[in-house]
Amino acid sequence: MITPMTKTVGKGLLLFSLMSMSAPAVLAQSQIKISGKVSSSTGEPLAGVTVQIKGVKNGTVTDGAGNYQILARDIDVLIFSLVGKEKTEVQVDKKDHINLVLQESSSLIDEVVVVGYGTQKKSNLTGAVAAVDGKVLNKRIATNPTQLLQGRMPGLRVTQGSGEAGNENVNLQVRGLGSYGASSAPLVIVDGIPGSLENLNPQAIENITVLKDAASAAIYGARAANGVILVTTKQGKAGKTQLSYDYNVGITKASALPDLVYNSVDYMTLYNQANKNSGVTNPNASFSQEMIDAYKNATDKRLYPDFNWLDAVFRTVPVQTHNLSLSGGAGGTNYNVILGYVNQPDIMIGTS
Repeated sequence: MITPMTKTVGKGLLLFSLMSMSAPAVLAQSQIKISGKVSSSTGEPLAGVTVQIKGVKNGTVTDGAGNYQILARDIDVLIFSLVGKEKTEVQVDKKDHINLVLQESSSLIDEVVVVGYGTQKKSNLTGAVAAVDGKVLNKRIATNPTQLLQGRMPGLRVTQGSGEAGNENVNLQVRGLGSYGASSAPLVIVDGIPGSLENLNPQAIENITVLKDAASAAIYGARAANGVILVTTKQGKAGKTQLSYDYNVGITKASALPDLVYNSVDYMTLYNQANKNSGVTNPNASFSQEMIDAYKNATDKRLYPDFNWLDAVFRTVPVQTHNLSLSGGAGGTNYNVILGYVNQPDIMIGTS
């Protein structure tokens, strides 16, 4: 009786030992070593990025070159996170090498504005600064970038002196008129160089910042007496060449035109009524009823015309804009090329 019991216990111990030894082996076989590199949207390696398996506390961080290594299973999801960057999740799915580009956090981008000496968080600024992103500006369609700023930025007044296409004569004022004897135009800085807004392609603008007070614009000296407008254009990003084409079509016409009386009968009737109201008694000063009836019952409009001078002067014209952009970068050299074409006839007949 003792012998069978001993054999049974021995088999049980042996089975338990085999199960204990095989469990870690199965777990180890299901994990693979995953390596890769994490970089920014500009192609620079990111150090200190936390790489963690979803649902598991342990993980790793990238080194100074943006490289990392971690053990994970095929079914695991890797979470990449860094302050100021968008948290990104990637399914392993039998991949042993995963490279990733972390994008800027959209919530933090809105808080950062360009100032004369670099960039700062909006919450840390003490000066009067207003900023707008190029994506917001380009929700409108305009051939002149100054038109995109109308009503967009507090403290910036945009007035258009002419309706002639290509010669709008736009006037910019920061916090009103600063001098009656000198120019009130603000200083415009494009990518660190004094320039002009009217010469820019609206599609090339990344963001615009307006420095409105002396504290924020002091770095530019006396030239900033009327404020400063800082324009940052789009830059190329490392990676494959990207080609994009943008096309817009619309119409342009004169707006807020006066409501004129161009009907001859209405004009003569109103003219006579005005003379009567003013006490004019001279019959030669008013139109006769025979003349009014002649226009009213006319069969030949060449002899008794009704002419709308506004229709004869102004017209509705089609407007087309084409933009072709080419961007990319490699080997530390980035590029962004934008070619634009605008076809905007003038709304006044007889001009081009």
